[in-house]
Amino acid sequence: MTAKYDAMLDQMVKDYSLVTNGYAGAAPANPYPMFEERRAKCPVAHGDLLQENSIPSMADYMMTGRPVVTLYRYNDIHSVLMNPQDWLSHIVGDGFGAAVDNMLLTAMDGKSTPSIARLCKSHSCAARSAS
Repeated sequence: MTAKYDAMLDQMVKDYSLVTNGYAGAAPANPYPMFEERRAKCPVAHGDLLQENSIPSMADYMMTGRPVVTLYRYNDIHSVLMNPQDWLSHIVGDGFGAAVDNMLLTAMDGKSTPSIARLCKSHSCAARSAS
């Protein structure tokens, strides 16, 4: 049993390393000065910050050339997040969502979001501890 368990654990470590190394990229260790500069010079930028830093894109995961906009100011980000009619989040599910059967709250738009949120809330630790 131990040899089988060790082999499974070794495989998990290899898989984790592949994912981790794939997302290492070339971003600065401390990105805050870069964010400050971008907020001042170009707070709404055409392009993908992740791809720019050699990190696999979450917005254009399949590298199809999908247009990407990167926002750096809180009010701009808040405006987008609070306006689901004009800004859809389903693209988040195009890549990683496929690995988790598209059960990503951040990738849900429209009618499915409230029902899934209620389901999650009913199974949360807070809901269980209150009962």
